[in-house]
Amino acid sequence: MCLIISADNSVIGESTLQQYSDDKYNGLKADKGWSKLLQLNSEFEFKLGGKKAFEMIYEQKQGNRDYIQKVIGAPYPDPDAYESKTFLFLQYKTRDKYSDEMLPLGKKMIDSFRFIGNNTK
Repeated sequence: MCLIISADNSVIGESTLQQYSDDKYNGLKADKGWSKLLQLNSEFEFKLGGKKAFEMIYEQKQGNRDYIQKVIGAPYPDPDAYESKTFLFLQYKTRDKYSDEMLPLGKKMIDSFRFIGNNTK
C-alpha cells in the first residue's frame, strides 16, 4: 500500500471545501464505467490533522483487477483564514481482494497525519 500526498493547485480561482469536494465527486460521476462510488463524506465531520476534510471511497477497475481507492481533500493553508487555491490531497488504493487486510493500515496512516507548526505558507 502506498499513501500519496500531493498539493492540488489546479483549482481556478479560490474555492471552498464544499466546491472542491463537489468538483471531485462530479468528476468521478462523469467518468462512467471507470469507477463506482462506495462512500462520500462531504458533511466535513471527517478531520485531517484536526482540519475539516472530505473523503471519497470508490471501486476502480484497471484491466482485470479491482481496486478500492480512498481520496481525502483538505484546504491548505488553513480554510478559516480564506478560501483556498490549493488543496492537500491524500489518496491510497488497494486491491479489492486484499482490502480487508489493507484498509485498516490505510486508515492508520491517515489518522496519524498531522499539520506541524502554525506557519502554513
